[in-house]
Amino acid sequence: MALRNPNRAADSETQGDNDEDMALKIAIIGGVAGGSGAAAAARRANEAAQIDVFEAGHHISFANCGLPYYLSGEIASREKLLVTSAELMKRRFNVDVHIRHAATGIDRATKTLRVRNLDTFEEIDHAYDRLIIATGARGFRPPTPGLEHPRMNECRTIDDIDALMAHVTEHSKGRALVIGGGFIGVEVAEALTNRGLVVILVDLAPQVLPPLDPEMAAAAAERLERHGVTLKLGAKIEKIEHQRDVSYAVLSDGGRIAFDFGVISIGVTPETSLAKEAGLEIGATGGLVVNEQQQTSDPDIFAAGDVTELLYWPTETRMRIALAGPANKQARVAGANAALQSERLRTSGAAGTSIVRLFDLAVGMTGLSEKAAIAKKIPHQIIYTQNGHHAGYFPGAKPLFIKLVFSTETGRVLGGQIFGEEGVDKRIDVLAVAIQAGFTVDQLADADRAYAPPFGSAKDPIVIAGMVASNAWHGRTVTITPQELAKELSSSSPPVVIDVRAEGEHGAGGIKGAINVPIDSLRKEGLNIQKDHPIVVHGAVGYRGYVAERMLRQSGYANVRNLSGGYRAGN
Repeated sequence: MALRNPNRAADSETQGDNDEDMALKIAIIGGVAGGSGAAAAARRANEAAQIDVFEAGHHISFANCGLPYYLSGEIASREKLLVTSAELMKRRFNVDVHIRHAATGIDRATKTLRVRNLDTFEEIDHAYDRLIIATGARGFRPPTPGLEHPRMNECRTIDDIDALMAHVTEHSKGRALVIGGGFIGVEVAEALTNRGLVVILVDLAPQVLPPLDPEMAAAAAERLERHGVTLKLGAKIEKIEHQRDVSYAVLSDGGRIAFDFGVISIGVTPETSLAKEAGLEIGATGGLVVNEQQQTSDPDIFAAGDVTELLYWPTETRMRIALAGPANKQARVAGANAALQSERLRTSGAAGTSIVRLFDLAVGMTGLSEKAAIAKKIPHQIIYTQNGHHAGYFPGAKPLFIKLVFSTETGRVLGGQIFGEEGVDKRIDVLAVAIQAGFTVDQLADADRAYAPPFGSAKDPIVIAGMVASNAWHGRTVTITPQELAKELSSSSPPVVIDVRAEGEHGAGGIKGAINVPIDSLRKEGLNIQKDHPIVVHGAVGYRGYVAERMLRQSGYANVRNLSGGYRAGN
């Protein structure tokens, strides 16, 4: 027997028993995650609806996030990328899929969709009761001379990957140019390097992975270079010259990069041209405006995926987030709601949670970065921590470096970034849920986590990050970041730096001018420093510095701060 909350109206994607739902004609523009997911959800909600999907490409749905891993050879079969087919959609969901059919216009007054067959060029008008726009986004290409050439491809579609695989086959030990250091760009750089090619990555930005804060992105850049990827950051490509057997990227500083083929991964722009022409509302960020039911400004037109804006939890504002997770959830809601006349499903938004693998390093982020918080003038604090991904006494513990951003005013978790070789994924997911739930750093410090030595620690790295942030927010500790310390050390009144690591650790490398007083000797030896003089203490990762700070404060040193993340945070 199915159970239902008696205090809530039916809110199910399977509620299709209303007579008004039975005769609906549902048209969907676009496939992949948004369109295909919406079609399946619409059918689950309404068995009697007529559902048509119009897809301009050759494939109704494919795993675009898997393309770099097919390029690398880790996904061996091209067929594995094809999530579903027109035949399966018809057989399982009774959905009519029209491949190579592009929508060219929406007439809202007559509720008709103008569609062109891209093979025959025949055009028809298709009537709808409800329309779902899932046109996604298109790759951004600047007007750089030479980009429109057969040697220059993207990595967004099956056609793209077929072209890239042909280049890889032809130039198995050749040189590849990757333009753009975002998530797809670095994944492609990794894939081509693993294929044995020489890879040069160029980006106009001064760092890879631009959404990250610079010091976190530096770890990603270091790992790319360690594995042989050449990075040209802060460099502008003025033009690309193509000769018979080789191409050259000409940089603004006069440099020239020779390569055999290139991959363009500069970013995406929402494909809103149809929506604009139809007079639908476009948001300030350039995405199609939808409500929590995925309705556009026309109540009979819904939308899902990269073409839309969504609610961004950290700032509670609308923004564009081109990620597969939100797109799939939006598709379920848009499809079910388009098929129903009654109470509808709802979306809640996203935190922009992402993760990328760079050879043996994983880098994850969720919510606000520090630089985004600064740009939006949001009062915030940050802390760094570093701990093993599981119990230190169990073999194989790998360090996890965590940066947490939280509100100075409320203590609410705003964002986080993590890198490490193991355990990044589950910790970034915990932070994403904490942001969604509106956790404060106090609640994060009290998060309930699974523990056994092979999997974690009794105090999980995320819990420790919450504890450190809670201490900082409540004033139980006063921290200073490596960046802030570097500025103060170059000022006319620098603080005294006390390194409380062991002598051997200090001797192996330390902050210039730091005084070494090991933590276990500090209480006995004390400090020959005026008690009002600025002092910064540090250990390796933050904990010994915190112990030293507490010890000194209670001994009368009022102006003492702990270096957040310890010595390793700045090195």
